[in-house]
Amino acid sequence: MPASQVVEKILRSLTNNFKNVVCAIEESKDLSTLTVEELVESLEAYEQRKKKKVEPLDQLLQMKGKTQNTQGRGRYRGGIGSDSSGRSRGQEEKEQSGQQNWHGSGRGPWRGD
Repeated sequence: MPASQVVEKILRSLTNNFKNVVCAIEESKDLSTLTVEELVESLEAYEQRKKKKVEPLDQLLQMKGKTQNTQGRGRYRGGIGSDSSGRSRGQEEKEQSGQQNWHGSGRGPWRGD
């Protein structure tokens, strides 16, 4: 069997993951003169480039997960400026002084409630 037929059979038998590289090889190379060794080298180069793109993404996702676990717990849950109950210093001072906090309650003096 001629090498060109073997190359064509290999290209046809590849999975959809190689669809783009198969198109690129068919368009850029002369399949009648392409050897099996050259085809394998091209496919291996493609796989190596693909792995290099995936590895940094995996590393970034792992780093993101680690940083999320070490960050503060939020605005009212033990964040900067809050006591053990999760109340901010400003909230605590208003409660002690008897001031009402209209912010976020859905009512206000402008509505006549």
